[in-house]
Amino acid sequence: MAYIHKLYTILNMKNYFNLVSQDLKNKSSLIKEYFKIHSGENRRNKEDLIVNFLRNYLPKRYSIGTGFIFDTLNNNSNQNDIIVYDSFWSTPLFPENVSQFYPIESIYGVIEVKSILDSKELEETIKKAQKVKQMKAKGISRDSFNSGLKNPFYSIVAYESNSLETIKNKLIEFNENIPMSERIDLILVLGKGIFYTGEYFEIVKYGQENSPFRKNLGESGIELIKKKYINQIAGLELNDNALLVWYMYLMTYLSFSKDKVSNWIDYIDESIPYGKEI
Repeated sequence: MAYIHKLYTILNMKNYFNLVSQDLKNKSSLIKEYFKIHSGENRRNKEDLIVNFLRNYLPKRYSIGTGFIFDTLNNNSNQNDIIVYDSFWSTPLFPENVSQFYPIESIYGVIEVKSILDSKELEETIKKAQKVKQMKAKGISRDSFNSGLKNPFYSIVAYESNSLETIKNKLIEFNENIPMSERIDLILVLGKGIFYTGEYFEIVKYGQENSPFRKNLGESGIELIKKKYINQIAGLELNDNALLVWYMYLMTYLSFSKDKVSNWIDYIDESIPYGKEI
């Protein structure tokens, strides 16, 4: 009976997320039809659908915002559609504005929303992801909590796209000279499928560094996986199950993520006099 109950629950989860996915697609179609002469509002409303989904289904420890990311070396990202960040230990600049500025130390991940994911959009987003992935958190406070993933995830969520085969071929082409640590981690095309590469690929296929799974796999096991996935890109055609699998993968990445603690002291230039002794 316990097995049957578990199986029934799994099937219910599958059906539940299939309906949620279909709801997102239906609402997207309405937005596309009624905002077709207002491309900016069309895009913003589709972003809002994903924002609402995340606010409903991510644990409350993860906050959702939009804007720009910066680090202690004065590097800045492009504007990001959706930023998943820590609001308990961290706070953005311009908190009353719609678009805000977030220190890289506070970031769990970034999600870019695409109405249609074509080759141009994919290439541009890969470059945007690199800028975020190249930023480094500063300060010993980041090393005093858990030993999980330090870098934020980067994902694309698309309502429509070129064929999955075309996306895979373009991913291979555009990622040819990009290190695994600077790649997009997850791509979701609603109603079609997902891709994963970058640090998420490493977690799934090789395990975390120094983990028992990775040690058991050994160098020979890793080499076999690399031969099977020459470009270290994996894709799954999932149809209506794509949203559920993407959500599960996203939650897995977050569960492995290092705690996010920003400290404004890290951004203070000690060589600049801020006052004088009296």
